[in-house]
Amino acid sequence: MAIFLIFPGYTVDDVLIAAGIWLAFFTLYLVGLCVSRYRRAKHLARLAAAGVEWPPRVDA
Repeated sequence: MAIFLIFPGYTVDDVLIAAGIWLAFFTLYLVGLCVSRYRRAKHLARLAAAGVEWPPRVDA
């Protein structure tokens, strides 16, 4: 977003475009976060159903 704003003479349209791009990337980040949390929970459920304890205990 700062790339659009470092040049002199930027307009409101430039700021809106930069904010839109930032919002799009932030939305993709949030979707990726939700997908990874869902997949992690699904994987941990599969491991628990198979009797695997994860993360494994370290007995020292």
